[in-house]
Amino acid sequence: MKVLLDTNAYSALMSGRSEIIDRIRRAERVFLSTIVIGELLFGFRNGNQFDKNHRILETFLDNPFVEPVPATLTTADRIAAMLRANLIVWLYYRFSLSFRDIAT
Repeated sequence: MKVLLDTNAYSALMSGRSEIIDRIRRAERVFLSTIVIGELLFGFRNGNQFDKNHRILETFLDNPFVEPVPATLTTADRIAAMLRANLIVWLYYRFSLSFRDIAT
């Protein structure tokens, strides 16, 4: 069995959730996408234990049964589109609220 971990599954694994640990132990290969790795690093940088979490991730990735999976151009393009859409929504609310504050 091969397993592709998402961010929540990695977090559950690191929290010691037995069902995730059991599944990982039964797997012949564990995959972690570069997108998930980026999400984890983002979370680590916004937390207060970056060095510890980063070392744990590096140790996990050094395991010969764990393989990072690169993002394809299609995946990167979809992420770019989602980020753009989120930015547009953020800008809309940010500036429409500012203009309302000025008008009142």
